[in-house]
Amino acid sequence: MDKPSELALMVAGRLLGFSIRHNVPLGVALPPAIWAELLGQRASWSDYCLYDEEYRRHISSVLTLAQQYMRDGGVPGVGTEDPVAALYLRFSATEKDPVSGALSEVDLVPRGRDLEVHSGNIHAYAFLACRRRLLRGTDDRLQVMRTGLMSVIPNSLLSIFDASELSHVTAGSLSVDVRLWREGTVYDRPYHDKHPTIQHFWHVVQHDLTEPQRRKLLLFWSGISVPSSFGFTTSDLAGDEPWRIERAFVPYHASSFRDDWCPEAVTCDRILRLPEYHTQGALRKCLLIAIEHGGVGYDRA
Repeated sequence: MDKPSELALMVAGRLLGFSIRHNVPLGVALPPAIWAELLGQRASWSDYCLYDEEYRRHISSVLTLAQQYMRDGGVPGVGTEDPVAALYLRFSATEKDPVSGALSEVDLVPRGRDLEVHSGNIHAYAFLACRRRLLRGTDDRLQVMRTGLMSVIPNSLLSIFDASELSHVTAGSLSVDVRLWREGTVYDRPYHDKHPTIQHFWHVVQHDLTEPQRRKLLLFWSGISVPSSFGFTTSDLAGDEPWRIERAFVPYHASSFRDDWCPEAVTCDRILRLPEYHTQGALRKCLLIAIEHGGVGYDRA
């Protein structure tokens, strides 16, 4: 592994650590098996082929054969009587080079290509084969990521969580729950939850915006397009700013608000500044302009 690759993996591990530490989702859903590797935990064989349905069914069917054979009093590895031994599997895997396309045989254990798989050791084979199929010899790279992760959060704290919990935290929520978002939002005077402008705003967010547009509003408002897995209120426990809406300032050269002024945002403090629009239609039009053009660049930061 060259130095640039090692540095990139170290940074990736640190990013995962900061995501957990500050409750800032990255929108990246690492498989639970990868998290288990990063935590030094043991995943199940099915975790390693979670996204490889065809291979998972194949391994599952072989395990079922072994279970039935052993339940009926069968002796592991006795010629063709053992249905697993009859498959002529070995503790090795055939892999295709992504560049040259050449096939090669890789031992799952020392001298694995000479070791027969039967009903007595099929569970060990299932674990090793599925793990190899997912990781494909990237153990050293995962170790570098793990070092970066542990430099931000020590293992003594990470061990409190399991792999699926950390995967959920860093991935964030799959959808934006507008009801929870509204419940977690505070207002500065003269705005309040029953104020006409606020009523119009949440109606537009709930009924007029699509899911991608709601994520753009999140991005415009906070600099992050992925909602936290913990919702919109519990982030205060981590010392984060609450979601806040305040009335926009009227420029000194104007006597009142105009319906063609767009909302503004202070992303670091999660503040959305809304002009006091006269109609819901005007609010919708200006909000769409703001979220389509006002969040450019945050997704590349």
